[in-house]
Amino acid sequence: MVGQRRKKKPLLLDGRTGEGGGQLVRIAVALSAVTGQPIRIINVRGNRTSGRRVGKRGAMQVTGGGLKNQHVAAIKFLAEVTDAEVEGLVVGSKTLTFIPNVGPTALLRRNFKVVPESSGASAMLAFQAILPFLLYAGDERLAHRTRAPRPHTGAPERPYTEPADFEVKTIDVTMIVPFRLQETLQGALSRSIDSLFPGVDINFAKVEDSGHGTRIYVLLVGISAAGLRWGRDVLYAVPKNNNETSASLSENISRLAAKALFSELPRSGEDEGADDEAAVVEGVENLDIGAEASEAITSEPFGHGTLHSKTARWISQYLLPDARFHQMGDVVDGAGIRFA
Repeated sequence: MVGQRRKKKPLLLDGRTGEGGGQLVRIAVALSAVTGQPIRIINVRGNRTSGRRVGKRGAMQVTGGGLKNQHVAAIKFLAEVTDAEVEGLVVGSKTLTFIPNVGPTALLRRNFKVVPESSGASAMLAFQAILPFLLYAGDERLAHRTRAPRPHTGAPERPYTEPADFEVKTIDVTMIVPFRLQETLQGALSRSIDSLFPGVDINFAKVEDSGHGTRIYVLLVGISAAGLRWGRDVLYAVPKNNNETSASLSENISRLAAKALFSELPRSGEDEGADDEAAVVEGVENLDIGAEASEAITSEPFGHGTLHSKTARWISQYLLPDARFHQMGDVVDGAGIRFA
């Protein structure tokens, strides 16, 4: 069979680790399908509730976890395309064994659907489970359809996953300053902006005389190609008996304004809701950052961000032993997975 894999011993995962819900199941099975590493999950969604039952003496007790429709649908798809051996793949199951036999390059179908049996399932959560596998499925275009119409609390909806352009293309400058400073400050702002935003178009949209010898106002608005905007301003009053030259004053104000705008921009281009998804992709990619930054594999969720993000890093590191997360997960030396 194309892409046949050698059998490995399943890794044991406790479904109560970290966020302890469906995310752990989705990521673990997704990485298992990509890497060929068999897994066994116990206490599936052990930190979640699935209803209530009457206990002894009539007391209401919470029953926890188990697979839901969306998990079963996504895992069934991955089991089919990897020719996997599975145990416990039913709604409500508290244990799951997944042993894939073929890799992503063996996927011959280019058009498929994933349809959970419940209208309460989230399409995007099901898609989260199969996306890593699809990324390695080959060069031909895939036509994929996941059907599950209901928005789900905590799940990314389709518009959220569409790309947004966070790169600043243009900076509009508003200057309301004493006439004597206008030319000097324009030059200083151009240099300060260019040092932090190389190649950006600088547009002095408004330059006016403040009408007061000590009042200085500068507004910088960064604009992306998609029209997203970020703005920061500086309001400055020149102190009495200030002996600073116009050139020195202009340089100081321009650096202050440019740094303020720079600090306003999202450094990673993703918010906390996307961070856990990115951790999986980062883990399988390859970035050589050098031996000096090497850190040991951790036994618990770690890093910055939400508990979902921390759990995603832990699962990725556990199933990708060659991957290393550094600086609390901000820098990733990926496993560099390759397929023949």
